[in-house]
Amino acid sequence: MGWESNYLSLYVSGRNLLNQDYVTETYQFRDGYVGAPTPRGYASYGALRWFGVQAEARF
Repeated sequence: MGWESNYLSLYVSGRNLLNQDYVTETYQFRDGYVGAPTPRGYASYGALRWFGVQAEARF
């Protein structure tokens, strides 16, 4: 979201502002893998919360 005038611009942006935990992918190893002989699973989580502000002045 942003705002602009002839001499000044302000922008704010963000992602996952409510800091929700969510899984984007899962992996299952039914037969295990080297070093872990039992079944294992892993998950990839979504983006962390971040917030940014940008200001620009023109002279």
